[in-house]
Amino acid sequence: MKLESNAQNIELFISSRIKMGEPLELIALHLCDHYSSMILSLEAFQRLAIFLVKIGSYQTLIDFTIQKLGDGSEIPWGHIGEAIERGSSQEVPDSVKDRMIEIAEREKSLDLLTTSSFWHHRLEIISTKNTRMRMALQKAAARITELEENIELFKIQNLLEQEEQVLNLLQFLQPENPKWLQLKRSLKDRKAQDLILKRERTRKSFLLRQSRLSFIERHDLPTQKVIDALAQSMIEILRNHHEEYPNLFSDFAVALILVEAYDKAIKILENAPRDFNHLTLAAECLLLDQRYLELMELLEEMEKMKNLDADEFYAIQYLKAQGLWALDFHQEAITLLSQLLEVQPHYRSAESLLTSWREEPL
Repeated sequence: MKLESNAQNIELFISSRIKMGEPLELIALHLCDHYSSMILSLEAFQRLAIFLVKIGSYQTLIDFTIQKLGDGSEIPWGHIGEAIERGSSQEVPDSVKDRMIEIAEREKSLDLLTTSSFWHHRLEIISTKNTRMRMALQKAAARITELEENIELFKIQNLLEQEEQVLNLLQFLQPENPKWLQLKRSLKDRKAQDLILKRERTRKSFLLRQSRLSFIERHDLPTQKVIDALAQSMIEILRNHHEEYPNLFSDFAVALILVEAYDKAIKILENAPRDFNHLTLAAECLLLDQRYLELMELLEEMEKMKNLDADEFYAIQYLKAQGLWALDFHQEAITLLSQLLEVQPHYRSAESLLTSWREEPL
C-alpha cells in the first residue's frame, strides 16, 4: 500500500465526477474502491468521510471503514460514529464494534467515536467482559499461588503422593510452564530416596525389635499376671461402656504406660476412636516400646489427616524426629528437630534432646 496524504486529490476526484454528471451514490462507490488499497492520512480520510456523510452514504462509509481497520490508515472516528448512529441500514456486528472501540481507544480517540448513546450499551458489555476476565485471571493466579504453597507444605511433611497430585494439576493448568516439569523430576528423585529410606527403616526396625526387652522380661511373673488381669478388666469395661465414657481409652492407656505395659496400652488404643489425641498417645506408646517402624507408619497416617493445626503438626514432627534418630537416621532427625525449634523454641524437651544428639558422634 502507498500513503495518500493529500486531501486535495480526493477533492479533485469527487468534483471531477460530479462535473461529469455521475450519480452521487456511484461516485461514493468508485471513491471507496479507488482508495481501498491506500493508507489514508487523517486529513484525506476525513475529506472522504465528510463527502459520504453529506450525501447520506452512511453504510458505504461504514463498510469502507471496516475494510480499512488495521491497515495503518488514520480513521476520523467522529464521522464514523455519526455514520453508525444516523444511518446504518444493517446492524454492525458486535465483533466489528469491539474492534473499532479497541483501535479508537488505542489511538486515544474513543471519545470521538462514542459521543452518542448508540455506543453506551456496547461499552458497558465490554467493560463487564473485561472486569470478568480480570477477575478470572486474578482468581486463577490466586489458585496457582495456593497450589504452590500446598507443594511447599507437602514437601515439609514428606507427603509425596499429595505433592505429585498438585504438580499434575499445575502442569494441566499451565502446560507451557517448565517449572512444573522441573519440580516433578525433583519429586521423582525424592520418591526414589524415600523408598530406599523406608527399606532401611524396615531392616533396622527388625534388628531393634529382635534386641529389645519383651514385655515378659520387664516384669516378674506375679506382676505380669496382675497386669494381664488389669488390662483384661479394662477391655471388658470399655466393651460395655466406651460410648458412655469415651475418655476411658486414654485414661486406661495412661495407667498401663505408668507400669510400662506398653503393649497392653497399644492394644487398648487399637479400639479407640482414631482421632488425633488417641493416635498421638498410641504413637507415644510405640516410641516407648521401641516399635519404631510402626511408629513411622502411624505418623505418616497422621500427617495425612485433614485440617491439622500448628500444635498437631509440631507434635508429629517431634515424634518423627525421635523415630528417625532411633533408626540411625541421625542427621535427618537433627534437621527435623532444629526446624521445629526455629518456630517453637521451647517445645517440650526438644532443646535438651537436640543438645544430647549433637553431643553424640554421628
